[in-house]
Amino acid sequence: MNKPRQTGHTVGTNIKGGIPMQVHVNGECIGCGMCASVCPNEFFMTDGGTAAAFSPEVGPDLADQVQAAADGCPVSAIEVR
Repeated sequence: MNKPRQTGHTVGTNIKGGIPMQVHVNGECIGCGMCASVCPNEFFMTDGGTAAAFSPEVGPDLADQVQAAADGCPVSAIEVR
């Protein structure tokens, strides 16, 4: 079951290195599916063809995968702060 697309939304927070990690997917998502391939436990493809997150909170066990998805996004649609 896919969740509806939310453009420009914060998809989660966690603690990485003692600093809160904010993850935001902006409206530039082109639906390539890279993030869902790199981190399938957090990202999925919606029926509308763009990426979304399963959970608003990202556990520390997914921090590296979420960062890898952000680093690999071809249009920089995943922002990590």
